[in-house]
Amino acid sequence: MKYIKDEHYPKAKVSTGNGVVEGILVTLDSFEALGRKVHNFEVFAYDFLQTGSIEIYDGMIGLDFLHQTRHHIDLIENYIELINY
Repeated sequence: MKYIKDEHYPKAKVSTGNGVVEGILVTLDSFEALGRKVHNFEVFAYDFLQTGSIEIYDGMIGLDFLHQTRHHIDLIENYIELINY
């Protein structure tokens, strides 16, 4: 993914477990994860580290991506699996 200049995209605020964060809304031509590909997918993008997060993440998948799928989320083993997709 190319670097995104913030001024070209609408700003938005989202409430997270660590409070409200500001980011931008971007519509991707396509997005693929867990063997599932969706087209014209809107994502909320923000810098985890600038919001005070001490963890390093590659990103998060929201329930909007998992909508209309059968899935298993294992919080003990830390994985998500799409079932029969």
